[in-house]
Amino acid sequence: MPRSKRNLKSFAEVVVNPNMITKINALVASVVLAFSICVSTSHAFVEDICLGEGGQIENFYYDAAIQSIPECGYGKYYPRCVFKVLKRSSDTFGDTSICRGIIHFEAVYFTAQAVGFRGDIAYFIAAFSQAIDFNQYRAIDSCGIDLPFRYWTPPLRGLLRTSTVSGGSIRHLGVPYGNNNDTTDALYPQWHTIAEGTLSRSRNWAFGDSDTLCHGGLTNSESKDNPFGGNSCATRGALISDVSKIVSGPIPLSGGVTKLGPQILNYDCEPECWCSNTCPEGSPPLTPKNVLLAEGDNLARYIAKSPFSKLNNGVPVPELIARLGIYMHWLSDRASHANCTNAERSKLSGPDSDGNYTINLDTLRCNAISHAMSHYWEQGLGDKVTRGSEAALRLYAEELGAFAARYRPQHPQWFREIPPSLSMAYIVGMPANPGVTLRAALEKSATKRVKVIMDALEENNFDPIPGFTTFCNE
Repeated sequence: MPRSKRNLKSFAEVVVNPNMITKINALVASVVLAFSICVSTSHAFVEDICLGEGGQIENFYYDAAIQSIPECGYGKYYPRCVFKVLKRSSDTFGDTSICRGIIHFEAVYFTAQAVGFRGDIAYFIAAFSQAIDFNQYRAIDSCGIDLPFRYWTPPLRGLLRTSTVSGGSIRHLGVPYGNNNDTTDALYPQWHTIAEGTLSRSRNWAFGDSDTLCHGGLTNSESKDNPFGGNSCATRGALISDVSKIVSGPIPLSGGVTKLGPQILNYDCEPECWCSNTCPEGSPPLTPKNVLLAEGDNLARYIAKSPFSKLNNGVPVPELIARLGIYMHWLSDRASHANCTNAERSKLSGPDSDGNYTINLDTLRCNAISHAMSHYWEQGLGDKVTRGSEAALRLYAEELGAFAARYRPQHPQWFREIPPSLSMAYIVGMPANPGVTLRAALEKSATKRVKVIMDALEENNFDPIPGFTTFCNE
């Protein structure tokens, strides 16, 4: 998945060739074994852009990328390439990282300024977007040196994709609601439809239409057919996963189920080993402590009390801006997992008689190998990216633009006095004629991916990325 040494979370719409399924299934056992060995000792990352010694920018998937194109090209499942991608993908589960994703961070930062946001506001939209792949976004300069804490985000452990106890996993995947007859498209979300309820309720929270965010978006709705229509969170039952090991792989999940209620934004672990993925077998189950819920202005007060996330003038980042960044991540993750979650069998269903909801994922379309490979294909291949990558970049421009149009009159201080007049074709473009963000995603060199964004910022007189006015030692 892509992350800041934690991968960019899937931007996939890669349809698995049925002729490859036998080969894929044959690989699963050895892959799970290799994965489990790697995961047990890993501490960090997997976003596609990583800072090495002396500021050298490295491609996270370097070992796979240097393979021959026939082996590691788009849509290919050659065993040696699959193994290299999976082995590297296991190194993605740390609290902070010296890596970040061209789609989760740089593309968000440029697009936010392109639709009119002020530079420091755009930065924190991007920082909170990237943070969700970690516990916390760690800000560094182009030489890999930590920036002051005001450029970091506060910890948000409850939103981690591996945190099953706080609903992070369902938000990472973006599983639609309904049955096999309900249709929706992760590449073109249908706002306010019941099938897209989880993402739509996230959008409402980000846009300030609701100050409460519920686990899975599930509410106390009076309609059994529409669990997203209530005014408060459902509190009876839990989110349960019915997913095979072939799908989940060796990902170090937090353990436990998500009890329905307000979304948990952050928590401490009891026992503490759960927060570092080091609990031995037989450890007591995870009990979240010091829980921060997504209710009222809790997030604003949390940011204000922390040393993190302060604007250029020293004031705390507005809560709506933090929410918007978090939503950008979920929006792109939804597109990233399109190949999996567009499958008929991939659904959130319920409630049952006990108030429980169940996450089901299609084994063929969501298996761990297809999942990992689709993340690899999301950027850096030179001539092609997944349809999920294209959709995520387009959705950024659409949704950031919609937010700007709504809030410019109320909060002009968040925006440039004169908004840029940049088209979707310029910002994103199409594969045959890519714009800035798609061109960056296509670029093979990790250094050149960043350079595309840096140059576009300078050409448009936008603020540079803090710490990245130039490359290290230039």
